[in-house]
Amino acid sequence: MTRTHYFYSAALGFSALTALGLWQLNARETQHETVVAAQAAPSAPAAETVPPVDLTLAEALAKPELALKITGNGRERLTLECANSSDSRFNLHLPAGALFSSGDSTVVVLREASVELGAKPVSLTLTTAATSTIAALAERTYEPSRQTFPRLRPLMEHLAEHPEIGVATAQTAVLTLTENLPVCAVAKFASVGGDMGGVFNTDAFRVEVADIVGALALLRELGIPDEEIALTVDPQLRIEAMIDTLAHAAAMRFYAIPADREWDFWKKELTEGDIRTRHYAL
Repeated sequence: MTRTHYFYSAALGFSALTALGLWQLNARETQHETVVAAQAAPSAPAAETVPPVDLTLAEALAKPELALKITGNGRERLTLECANSSDSRFNLHLPAGALFSSGDSTVVVLREASVELGAKPVSLTLTTAATSTIAALAERTYEPSRQTFPRLRPLMEHLAEHPEIGVATAQTAVLTLTENLPVCAVAKFASVGGDMGGVFNTDAFRVEVADIVGALALLRELGIPDEEIALTVDPQLRIEAMIDTLAHAAAMRFYAIPADREWDFWKKELTEGDIRTRHYAL
């Protein structure tokens, strides 16, 4: 190869490398500009989410696109099932104190609850209490009731402030306000005076002694005089509560028995108490 050919080949190689370098640089700059442009471009606005519409139960029942079914066992449970055939979303609120009836059975909602009704079918379980011992417990379909129980309103407000109160205690308090049953109708222990609960079977509403004392304390706190409550008449309840491990502390408070005077209570029961319950003090 001559010197002229050598320099000519070298020049061509240098030109090719220079052109390749310029192409790569231009490609990088183009890529950078594309990335910067993409980052700077405003994003598409997100679709606005329409908030659910608040509904009462009456309003929900009036909407043809909402298919509601309400079932319950007549005592502590009510289940609301709903299917929404529209694209709209709803918030359904059930307040405490709402009443539902099915024939001779009426229940009251003890705790408020809410549920969102969207595209998928939903099920909402409500905690309830029976307002009467007349109806036999059975699974049945319910609907909003036209009945009113004004005496239950303060109880519902109190339960909202005290979620620790159990269903059995609340149920006993409800029946005391609506039917004012005697101890023998709601207590699990055998009554020394015999079963005088009435013509209806109240076995489904029998509760522990602690629940009865708890219901009495609750009603007293609501301002209902003890003498208006049939549960307070039977002297056996006080004895049963004092010997019941779970109810003892509550009984001491309810019957105002100081800890240092408990022996005096038992001595009086033994010497002066009802002859039918005197043996409990031994």
